[in-house]
Amino acid sequence: MKQLVKKRIMGLWHQDSKGVSLGGLILLNVMLKAKALMQDGIVGGICFICNDFEEAGDYIAEMPKKDCEQSNILSTLLSFNEINTCYKVQSINVIEKIMQDDTELEFFPPLYLIKPETSSQNIYESTMFLQQFFMEHQYIPYFKMKPEAVRGAIEIFDKYVAPSLPVVVHLKNNPSQANCSNARFKEWEKFIRMRIDTDDIKFILIGNEEVDKRIAELPNVIVTKYLGTTLAQELALVETAYAFMGMSSGPCNAAICSNIPYVIYKNPGHHTEAMDLELGDKECFNFASPHQKLLRIFETSDNLSANFNNILSNCSREAWNSRVSFAFQGFRC
Repeated sequence: MKQLVKKRIMGLWHQDSKGVSLGGLILLNVMLKAKALMQDGIVGGICFICNDFEEAGDYIAEMPKKDCEQSNILSTLLSFNEINTCYKVQSINVIEKIMQDDTELEFFPPLYLIKPETSSQNIYESTMFLQQFFMEHQYIPYFKMKPEAVRGAIEIFDKYVAPSLPVVVHLKNNPSQANCSNARFKEWEKFIRMRIDTDDIKFILIGNEEVDKRIAELPNVIVTKYLGTTLAQELALVETAYAFMGMSSGPCNAAICSNIPYVIYKNPGHHTEAMDLELGDKECFNFASPHQKLLRIFETSDNLSANFNNILSNCSREAWNSRVSFAFQGFRC
């Protein structure tokens, strides 16, 4: 009897029309998992369409692992659960030809959504596919990192955080991007300072941005940049944290596509039309749990405290222990 072969769902990233971004790759990974569930298939890696691919031809080429390891973004991508291989192809035309010849391989997103002449939005920055999936299935698959990255996160918890609760924070700080969602460091410093003696909390600051010294030197703050952590480990920290707080940026998508409590702030004047499409007049995605908020307001120490207090009041240590128990049991010795 012939064995049934599951269809492979391969992600497409059109490198010429959209720059590669961490947040976009996280969303694409979760969308691929959702698409595979819909098709009873498996995730088949991610293929980058790039015209500067030297080996022209009607085929998809696997990218050598050693080449991927030299790229921070690609090595991190290979640490995503279910992403085991990266590919390159010269053009969309090659993809179209392969689609005609290989019925056991399906590509996502659909080509019309990534062709510059037919795409009206950046699919890699949108949750609309996941929101539609949620409307039909009442859940979404969560973003997960591979066990090696999770192990690194747990080692950081054990060494620097325990017995406190870990709250992962990403404070976007890109001076070249004016009017974007850069952190208001003075407000964050006031908020975190107020928590020194009142909560059994450690704030773990992730990212490679410069961190205000007034925050970095607080006794309840850990800066992963100073520990030499990898980007993959930082995403695993988000996945296994008690809660996430921070700005709208690439790493926050790891929280958005998870079941951890979070409060994310976005400049109300940034991407206004896109955010209206994504959220309407709400402050959460349709697949969000009750303690997951994306707020289109500027952060202040007062609203930071109010939103964090809401998480503390409704999300217990026991609930966090239960949520990450598998990871802890799997990697603690």
